[in-house]
Formats: sequence, C-alpha cells, structure tokens
Amino acid sequence: MSVDTLRIIVNYPVIPYTRMTQRGRWVQERAIRYLGNQRLLGWHMRLALGDTPIPVFDKDKRLKLDVTFTGAFWRGDTTNYLKAVEDAANGILWNDDRQIDWACGIRKHGPGHEVVIEVGEIQQ
Repeated sequence: MSVDTLRIIVNYPVIPYTRMTQRGRWVQERAIRYLGNQRLLGWHMRLALGDTPIPVFDKDKRLKLDVTFTGAFWRGDTTNYLKAVEDAANGILWNDDRQIDWACGIRKHGPGHEVVIEVGEIQQ
C-alpha cells in the first residue's frame, strides 16, 4: 500500500532518545525506561492507525517528517524527542528511519501530552 500523506495524533508522553551500549540496554535504568516507552509509543501509533496496513509507507519512498510535541517537555532537547519518535515508528509508519530525508520537530509547552506526527512522501 502507498499513501501520499499521513497525520496521526498520539496522546502519550515521549521519553527523549537515550544513548546506550549493547550491555547498557539491559542494566541502565534510563535505557530500560526509554525502550519501554518506545514499545508503548509504537502501540499508540498502531492504535491511531486503526485498520491501516503497516508499515504505511513503502520502503522505496523518501519521506518528510514533521512532529509537534505539546506538553511539559523540559528534559532533553527537541532533536532527542524527534529521534525517539523516529525509532518508535520503525516498522509501523515506515520500514526504517533512513527513509526520512527531511525532519522537523517543534516543542510547545502546554497541558497534557500530545504528539502530532505528519509524514509525507517527497516527490523525486
């Protein structure tokens, strides 16, 4: 299946990307929290997609990604939040985040946790 654009809203907090070693993913508390958040964030993405087949975008498509984070995002920088969404969406929205040629993340302070993910194909 191929789509031109996709917009989904996920009402779930994002833990920013955490660097880890192979061993660290099993013993570092921050790494364990991050990986757990990745699984739940991916689950929320699947839920928002409903009956849409996954991955949504074919592996030969080049993609543009816009993500708007709304909430109390004080830890980590915007690029680490963006990387967390890219990692969680692997195999769900696209096959691999290497397909993303353009990415933009915007962080807004506000109540609750809302992540608006907009993905579109870049015409070649």
